[in-house]
Amino acid sequence: MRIVGLDQRAIGQRLVYNLVDAHGRVLLSAGTPLTSRYLALLQGRGYVSIPVEDALGGGAAPSDPIPEPVRTRITDLVGDSVKRAERGLVAVTPGIRAAVNDVLACLLKSSNLTYNLLSLHSLEDYFFVHSVNVCVYSLVIAGGLALDPVDRRSLGIGALLHDIGMIYYRELMERPGVLTPEDLARIARHTEEGFELLRRQQEVDLRAAHVAFQHHERLDGSGYPRGIDGDRISPWARIVAIAEVFDSITSSRTYAPTKSTAEALDLLEADAQAQKLDPYLVRYFLQRMSRHPAGTIVRMGDGAVGVVLQGDVPGQGAAQVRIVSNDGERLEPGTRQVEADGSAPSASIVESLPDYPEALAGAVEALPEAEGLATGS
Repeated sequence: MRIVGLDQRAIGQRLVYNLVDAHGRVLLSAGTPLTSRYLALLQGRGYVSIPVEDALGGGAAPSDPIPEPVRTRITDLVGDSVKRAERGLVAVTPGIRAAVNDVLACLLKSSNLTYNLLSLHSLEDYFFVHSVNVCVYSLVIAGGLALDPVDRRSLGIGALLHDIGMIYYRELMERPGVLTPEDLARIARHTEEGFELLRRQQEVDLRAAHVAFQHHERLDGSGYPRGIDGDRISPWARIVAIAEVFDSITSSRTYAPTKSTAEALDLLEADAQAQKLDPYLVRYFLQRMSRHPAGTIVRMGDGAVGVVLQGDVPGQGAAQVRIVSNDGERLEPGTRQVEADGSAPSASIVESLPDYPEALAGAVEALPEAEGLATGS
């Protein structure tokens, strides 16, 4: 499987998953070959990328510790909370609490050492998918503070509903195109609106409400809504700030190009060095994220192009890359193990690519089967 942009190169590709709308209705079924008509349908709904089958990739696919049925149920519960909040009802229901418990249970059961989530959505369901992803990433980062189970669940609730104040500005968020400065100023008020919504609920930990209030604050005082700095920012809000930034810049968006995991981690590290994000928590997160998750198309130091079969884990394991081209045209069977210490520069990953080079477009049928793991180049 690989993720492709919705341009002419996507025509003829087959979908890996069902694509559903915000109400759970299937737009296109798994296995459907894309036509120009379907392309226009998806573009009209605000999709900018989709998952397709990948003959070159040999079955490589991103891993998500949250099974699809659990993710769908949690996404639906967030949608229910939004509807309740819009009617002035309690947003944090027993279902939301159970959903956070489900996320925690999935993370505990997961044998994966990294947690790179597949973040596909249309404009109409971005809010819900983003909320679930931020909750998952926040609970991963929470391991850096050794929170007890009760606090972890309360943090998870705050993370899941960190953007609940957006209910007043969703028409702006779902509008295609670049937002104006006036639009951005209006949207910035969602932090205060979300805080007010959550703090009025007696059973909600006030620290979870402060997650909604402070997740856009920065340690150097450059954030909003109050421009507070340092220790004045809640530790829980510092966690969610990292998760929110990471998911935002690795998600498919109409107004900005999606960044690779490696680029996003570099940006987090830069923000930590600039004292915008908590350096300790960013470092903890980086140690649990693969820079090149399974399914990523990469270019090697010697110019070869391949697809990652097994992601790299900082300090724990090297990536395994299936080489599909060594000169832009010729296909080469076998895989490489990429040494994390950079001891073999020619066999190191130098960049992530959004798709295979054009020269490989007609070469899929010529690909030989992989012949096992070949260490080095």
